[in-house]
Amino acid sequence: MLERGGSPTGIAAAREGAAALRSYAWLVALLTAVGLLAGFVIGGLSGDAKYRTWITAQALGGNGSVTELGISTPDGPQAADFLGDGIVTRLEAATGRSYDDLIDHLDLDQPPDGGPNPPIALIAIAGSEADARALLDEWLTAVRQARLRYVQGVLDRGERGLVRSLRRAVVRGEPDTRAEILDLLARMQALRSTLTVDYAIIRSPRPVPDESVSRPRAAAIGAGAGLIGGLALALLISLVGGRLRTPEGVEAALPGFELLADLRAPGGVPSAEHARERLRATAGGSLPPTLLLVPCGNVPSGTAEKLSSALGEGIEVKVSEPLGQPGLIAEVESAPAWAVAASPDSVRRAEATALLAELGGVGPEPAGLFVV
Repeated sequence: MLERGGSPTGIAAAREGAAALRSYAWLVALLTAVGLLAGFVIGGLSGDAKYRTWITAQALGGNGSVTELGISTPDGPQAADFLGDGIVTRLEAATGRSYDDLIDHLDLDQPPDGGPNPPIALIAIAGSEADARALLDEWLTAVRQARLRYVQGVLDRGERGLVRSLRRAVVRGEPDTRAEILDLLARMQALRSTLTVDYAIIRSPRPVPDESVSRPRAAAIGAGAGLIGGLALALLISLVGGRLRTPEGVEAALPGFELLADLRAPGGVPSAEHARERLRATAGGSLPPTLLLVPCGNVPSGTAEKLSSALGEGIEVKVSEPLGQPGLIAEVESAPAWAVAASPDSVRRAEATALLAELGGVGPEPAGLFVV
């Protein structure tokens, strides 16, 4: 009884895959070349240039000279304060660029393990290194102006508070308090000349190293991706098409049909002598007078004559009706012996399945399979 269906497994599957890759070698080569070219072109595209400087915040609340004057200050500045609306507005006026454009070309960064007061990176992005440096310089100027105004505002508020306290001390006739406040005001004036901003630049502006992939490496990556894609596509096309390209693949798709001989070239394995011995065994020790050959898929013209010549005298080889013809089953049932002939690359798995479905349980057991 013939088994229904069959799929190449093991060595047969490996050889089918190798045969498919050979058949579609042009496709693999094409995709590899396309990947190589694409990687080469993309690798040559220079990305945006970046310029970066590092700063550290110096909160006024942590400055003893400020706190000794009795000035109350909030925590800060925070990283976001260096790209606040006030700073971007100053940059709009200085550069003539829009708000959204500036936001797209300015970036902030902080290391996650930078401690309680991590440094802040100010990064300017532009089409060239010179433009990135110029944009960063404008940014630093805007930051200095904004933070200078903030610090002076804090000192102004503190000074106004001391002046009010001085007036009250004069009204109340408190000379000691008046002297202390005058001392604080003198120190306030001295502080104005030394304290201008609440941050410090800890690393001068410099270009950010280009992290893009080099052209040779990008080309190699592209070629590798193209090669893998070509191999996968070749195997997929072969699988979807269902074409059987090797004797092992055909035999695996026709379970119950032993490969008797490979007649595609002289010296094929198994040989015609092996087929004669197999035919003797299936016919009870003597060669059958007639061998019916059922084609699976398309077989070359002259297949019957070629097989008769290979098997030698004593066996007449006839080709049966094609699959699906009404006289095929009758031919198989009346034949002394029958076998299947298939030509790799000219037979599909669906045709093998159809043969098994039509001839399963019909006539004597098949002698086997001839590859022609």
